[in-house]
Amino acid sequence: MDELSRGRINIDAVMRLTETSKNAIDHLEETAYLVVQNATLTEQLLQYSNRYRSFEPAVQSSFEHALKLFEVDHDYDASLEEISYALETVEPGVTDRFVSSYEKTREQIRM
Repeated sequence: MDELSRGRINIDAVMRLTETSKNAIDHLEETAYLVVQNATLTEQLLQYSNRYRSFEPAVQSSFEHALKLFEVDHDYDASLEEISYALETVEPGVTDRFVSSYEKTREQIRM
């Protein structure tokens, strides 16, 4: 930032700062997207798991653990992994279906 407060502006330095800022914003955008995606998919899969929880003890156990990871630890990635793994054991392909649906919805929103 010292470059911008000087009397004479070094355009090369300004361009480097601009590029650094752009890269940081791109990284932030990607990270934010992944957090929102994981949180949304986790919520959807937790709701979907209700159809199996009453008669599949492993799904019930994973639901409880995933819910704690989600609500208490705010670890959306680990929560998504936990509930996805449990649901995949009783309904293979379910996670991919939800991810595909989410991505289609995301693309429609961006248009």
